[in-house]
Amino acid sequence: MARALGTGNSCRALALAQRLQQRTIAAINDGKVAAGLQEQLSAAVNELVTRVRCVPPVVTTTPARPTHDHGKQKGHEKRHEKDHGKGYGKKRHKKDD
Repeated sequence: MARALGTGNSCRALALAQRLQQRTIAAINDGKVAAGLQEQLSAAVNELVTRVRCVPPVVTTTPARPTHDHGKQKGHEKRHEKDHGKGYGKKRHKKDD
C-alpha cells in the first residue's frame, strides 16, 4: 500500500487497504487475533481505509496539430484555375453584327 501511494496510484492503495480491512475482520472472526488487540487493530485498519482517497490519474491528451492549408479548401485551386482560364467572372459583351 505504501508503494502504491508513493508512486501516485491512490486507487490501488485504497483497494489494498480495503483488502487488508477484509482480512483483518476475517482474522478477528476466526479467533486469530487476541481479544485485547482486536479493537486496536480494527480501529487502525479502518483509519487507513478512511484516509486513503482514490484519485484517478489525470489523462492528458495532446490535441491534434492543425493542418496548414492556408485557407485553401480541397479542390479550390482546380476550380480557381479553371474559372480564370475560361473567362468566367468577367463581364461579357455581345458582339454587334
